[in-house]
Amino acid sequence: MPENKILFVEDDLDEDPEDSAGYRLLREAGYDVTIVRSGMEAFRKLQFEAFHLVLLDIMLPPRQPDDEEPLASELVGVLRLNMGLKILELIKEGFFEKARGIPRTVPVVVVSAVPGMERWKIIRSLVGKREWALRKPKETFEVLDAVRQALPLPKKD
Repeated sequence: MPENKILFVEDDLDEDPEDSAGYRLLREAGYDVTIVRSGMEAFRKLQFEAFHLVLLDIMLPPRQPDDEEPLASELVGVLRLNMGLKILELIKEGFFEKARGIPRTVPVVVVSAVPGMERWKIIRSLVGKREWALRKPKETFEVLDAVRQALPLPKKD
């Protein structure tokens, strides 16, 4: 299996992924892209599927709007600022890989409009020394460049 499987965690995408320039560009570059739009959906995918890279927005709704249980609006605001950060922490701790017996952590490219310098310091410390923590708005090609640095496609024979 080629090592090109990306989990694209972004709540602000068009209903049809083909309408998203970022999704199309990643697919055309040769990546196998799975989209999720909420924190819980990302958590579930990471628990049960292996990915070679996570493209992560930090400000995520905890759940999809059509989930059965409503959440208080105050709680949604707090969770929205912290859900993606918690997922990033779990990825960097190797939580999902350890649960599946995989000995490595998955690289992460963060693209987010997170407010506040303190949150960005935390994000950068979790992501590491690489410049894979990008502030929105970013050009789609800048995101693709970060993905290519973090997850180069294998050479074709």
